Amino acid sequence: MAKSTDRHARESLAKIGKEVRLSTTSIRKAGVIEKTFTDGEEALMSGKYNINELYKLATGDTRVGLHLLMPKELRETIKTYAKAEGKKVNDMIVETLTKLYWHEME
Repeated sequence: MAKSTDRHARESLAKIGKEVRLSTTSIRKAGVIEKTFTDGEEALMSGKYNINELYKLATGDTRVGLHLLMPKELRETIKTYAKAEGKKVNDMIVETLTKLYWHEME
């Protein structure tokens, strides 16, 4: 997609978001939900589900969050290693923990 097309899409989402008082991320997620589920709009309006739950279902994301508190130096070291490997920090941590977990189970 061309840069001008990307910019136009972002600006359009921002305008819509401002009118309905939602973030551009929420607008984008709602679009994915509506495209994935035939009753997506009804599910959003029902109040039974929040937008993040429906978005995870729509994208097949089954991950759960984990909040880690660590020394700043360790975080910087992980960031350096991840960058050197061409990975995101989260992916690097998940990969490392998965290796450790499966090693312990053997």
